[in-house]
Amino acid sequence: MAEIAKGARIRYLLKKGALELIATVCPLHPEICNSPVAVIYRSVLNGEWVWLNTSNAERALPFEFNESPFENEKAIDQWARTGVEFFKEFPIQRHCVVLTGVPAPGLSAGRIATSLAGRLGTELINVTVNDMTTMDQAHLSKETAERWSQAFLARLDPVLNECGLRGRQPQHTSM
Repeated sequence: MAEIAKGARIRYLLKKGALELIATVCPLHPEICNSPVAVIYRSVLNGEWVWLNTSNAERALPFEFNESPFENEKAIDQWARTGVEFFKEFPIQRHCVVLTGVPAPGLSAGRIATSLAGRLGTELINVTVNDMTTMDQAHLSKETAERWSQAFLARLDPVLNECGLRGRQPQHTSM
């Protein structure tokens, strides 16, 4: 199991490094980042989303939220084992860890989060909002994402307060 956690950590660090590189280079040298491929990343400077070559960003395609059962118990078992390894590695109070499933068409994210939170003993916050739309059948539209985020953050506040995290600045560690 330690190998699984180590592999996940390496993948995370590689992705984090790539995103940091993109976020640093693209604003300084946009000619390098000009590509027909859509790119979405968060600014290192202010945390705002940067959308490059995303003609779908303003689209709002209605979808009815209807999570189908997630029946891949093998995957849930594997993810739960990885979660257990994570908690062995990092001394975090499980009630201060929050899992959520962001709604999307054809994705059982809420059910997956519910199952994992139950197995790992973490907090669970699954929210939905009315009249959800997607920009590309995979990502929430900007307006829906903002409403969903507000609903999620409202339910997150009590957890942050209970865990003494309200008002604290994020701690950044170099790895």
